[in-house]
Amino acid sequence: MIFTSDVWVEVEVEVLDATPATAGRYADRPEACYPAEPEEITLAVRLGGLEITDHLPADVLEGLVVDARERLLDP
Repeated sequence: MIFTSDVWVEVEVEVLDATPATAGRYADRPEACYPAEPEEITLAVRLGGLEITDHLPADVLEGLVVDARERLLDP
């Protein structure tokens, strides 16, 4: 028998690369007005010693990217 089940596990998420957004039309504003939000973030997600990044559902990976972006902006 094969079935699907939701399981909650802790994973380790590492930010491998965070490419900053390019300067736009508001580039002359002081940095305090808008934080430099990363445009692209590359993650590695591990469960124990297993690399599982490529096996995560797209919505789960996107949620981790959003979480990483928030953590990068709030040191």
